[in-house]
Amino acid sequence: MRSHCRDCRVLIESELISEPHFSLRVLVNRPEAQIYQCRDCDSCFVFTKQDISLVLLGEKQSN
Repeated sequence: MRSHCRDCRVLIESELISEPHFSLRVLVNRPEAQIYQCRDCDSCFVFTKQDISLVLLGEKQSN
């Protein structure tokens, strides 16, 4: 599992709703929610008006 970059760790640990940091790129942009992925560490976040959530992506398994 890859570790989070410094900017993403700050975002994860923050108790305040904040803005996306400069390394996040938009994957989905809808009025109700936006999904961002970090260019540095590949962390994914869902931003809504109420909160920010880290998205944990499962690793692909081969048969």
